[in-house]
Amino acid sequence: MGHRTFTLSGRRVDIVLEEPFWECLEDLADDQDLSLHTLVEMIGQKSELDLAIALRLHVFEDVLQKAGCTLTATPAPCEPSRKYH
Repeated sequence: MGHRTFTLSGRRVDIVLEEPFWECLEDLADDQDLSLHTLVEMIGQKSELDLAIALRLHVFEDVLQKAGCTLTATPAPCEPSRKYH
């Protein structure tokens, strides 16, 4: 587990995520020419969820998008050729 501390909206926030999530977030920040701090702040401002959860979901949605999938509110019909969807 990786622990990082940020100052967001004037307060210190400690975030604990698994290291692969931090690595993905750093890559996403680099891809968008942002600092990790700026990306974390943007994700936090868009979500009402716990920040660690919002960050994990952001990475998950990016991975799905790159795989050509989308996260929907309704379950997709099961396709026998795909174990997970």
